[in-house]
Amino acid sequence: RIMLTCGLFDAGNVTSEDIVYTALPLYHSSGLLVGVHGCIMKGATIVLRARFSASQFWDDCRKYNVTVIQYIGEVLRYLCSMPQRNNDQDHKVRLAIGNGIRADVWREFIRRFGKISILEFYASTEGNISFVNYTGKIGAVGRVNCLQKKILRYELIKYDVEKDEPPFGLFCIQSKQGEPGLLICKITQYAPFSGYAGAKQQTEKKQLRDVFQKGDLYFNSGDLLVINNDNFIYFHDRTGDTFR
Repeated sequence: RIMLTCGLFDAGNVTSEDIVYTALPLYHSSGLLVGVHGCIMKGATIVLRARFSASQFWDDCRKYNVTVIQYIGEVLRYLCSMPQRNNDQDHKVRLAIGNGIRADVWREFIRRFGKISILEFYASTEGNISFVNYTGKIGAVGRVNCLQKKILRYELIKYDVEKDEPPFGLFCIQSKQGEPGLLICKITQYAPFSGYAGAKQQTEKKQLRDVFQKGDLYFNSGDLLVINNDNFIYFHDRTGDTFR
């Protein structure tokens, strides 16, 4: 997780000259690990706001000369839904780091607020797999990296949405390229899964056993992803009552 934080700021070329703005809660890993820890590692300045305000967001960015902003979920959509202003592009923001932006919001955001690079990533606090879209491909959460795949051993497997489980059989079946599949990642010393404190049943639910052979153990992300023909990775949907 610490490596992901450093990797995100490296991918965005964040330096000690940058001013990072976050209105994310610090009990959330994005606010604390990515925002605060990332700034400490890079020696960058961080501007903290107690609560997100769509109406005050850009005024804050102008006031503090912000160059990097953070987002999660619908934050950028909220900004796009605000009434347009003549000074929408009057700011110094060059980069937005976060996760959960839809492709249509992505397009509208850069159309309205200027050529801001979007560094979208995929990760979860408890998960053992993450992706970073370092290319700027609109809508993608990352791209297949042969080295990462060899080390972390992740796969997309077929998933029965109606039954909320992988199809019944001796072993799981890998999804085809372009087909939605459940993201799983082999639990190893390089990709550990510590589980949920005091929640043994939920911890067990996030582990898949005997996936491709007897005795193997994989982390169940609870997310359906798609890998297209150009090896870009896209978020598709969440499954059932996943536990985050």
